[in-house]
Amino acid sequence: MPEVLPLQVVIIGAGISGLTAAIALRRVGHSVVVLEQEADVDVTPFAAGARLAPNMALVYKRWGLERALKKIGILLEHAEFIGFTTGEIAAGGDWQEEMKAEAGTNHWAMRYEDLRKLLADTAKASGATVRVNSRAVSVSIKPDQGQVKLASGELVVGDLIIGADGRDEIAGKKPITRGILLEKEDYAKYKRLIIALISASAMRGDPSLAAMLPKDDEHGPLYSWFGDACGVIGFPTRMDEFCIHVFYPAPETIDSIVHLAGKDDLIKAMATAEPRLRKLAAAAHTVIGIPVRERPEVEDWVHPDGPMIAIGEAAHPLTTGSLTALNLAAGDGMILGRLFKNLHRKEQIGSFLAAVVENRQKRIRDIQKSERANPLTMSLPAGVEQARYLKATVQHMGNDGIVSFAEESIRNAYSYDPEDEADSWWVEWGILQERAANITPITPLNLSVDVHARNDSISR
Repeated sequence: MPEVLPLQVVIIGAGISGLTAAIALRRVGHSVVVLEQEADVDVTPFAAGARLAPNMALVYKRWGLERALKKIGILLEHAEFIGFTTGEIAAGGDWQEEMKAEAGTNHWAMRYEDLRKLLADTAKASGATVRVNSRAVSVSIKPDQGQVKLASGELVVGDLIIGADGRDEIAGKKPITRGILLEKEDYAKYKRLIIALISASAMRGDPSLAAMLPKDDEHGPLYSWFGDACGVIGFPTRMDEFCIHVFYPAPETIDSIVHLAGKDDLIKAMATAEPRLRKLAAAAHTVIGIPVRERPEVEDWVHPDGPMIAIGEAAHPLTTGSLTALNLAAGDGMILGRLFKNLHRKEQIGSFLAAVVENRQKRIRDIQKSERANPLTMSLPAGVEQARYLKATVQHMGNDGIVSFAEESIRNAYSYDPEDEADSWWVEWGILQERAANITPITPLNLSVDVHARNDSISR
């Protein structure tokens, strides 16, 4: 089998997508430099609770990170779907076995900054260079290489440039990738997201809230309150903290950036909610306001002049704060690294990047279709993203319908494996392209043996 041709890869942005790509590319032998404009990757402004989908956790498990995830996260193995105003439980139960059956592992909850720090530490340990205080201000792309200009004037050159610097939603942060590939960022505000953190000590004094806390330091519950165009996702991030994501219609005036919000905003959003939600709002110690906006889609994530690709939220049109946003960002990095395992000549770069775009854009379309057809997709609280499409369904679905929708949601969201997708593309298209060029002697049998060996190592 031909040796991997090592590339010098420059990644703009040390978020979940960029760091995951760095790890994945280092695992297959490429040199990686990550450029981060913040001063410290261990500190993440405006960070709160995050959920890691089972299929993404499975890939991190393959990479040897399961023990580290256990140290920072809690397994979400029980779920309840609850009326936003009534507090009535429409459906609920343990879903641990269903998750394992579909994805091979479980659904995790944790602090976002803990996950980011874990990935940064892993990237560094794998040999990637993570440079802080390195703000990219422009890129120059040629057919065979790219260079990134930093605010200091320094030029960083690479065979491949990956733009993973997200969106312009935090004051002082100046991402460049999305602006390079999208001529006009024209979007409408239509929702607001408030993320609130509540200490466990503030919940233990009230029996109705204490019952929502995890019973041990490894396993916890997930709650989804569904309403008409509003909803809440609630989960523990660690033993001493509970997080809620509150989605509701935005007022006429709203901050255009992420900001610390007053508790009054949260209490107002919960005015018609069931008693437990109003109590959680009153007990919150940190409240973060995020504008939720419909975004134009970046049609082509690849730079027209050469080897540069956008990944993660720099490319995605998905809703801020949703489960799919974080996990699709991670999936971009995973499939990218897996494909570049097969690189042995620079002429392959273009087809590999095109394969990433084709696969990931299809995945986004599938997720969006599921969200618009299934009121219990676990991306957002039921009734939020779907309000414009499924208002009648959400209002009139019975308990049997809720159970059916929940099972379908698990199948659609968590059976996808980005590394398997990369391997399938290589067998179906990549090898054919190389044979057409009379270059590679690789056979599907070689790849099949590699995939089976990887799966055997996981099962052990």
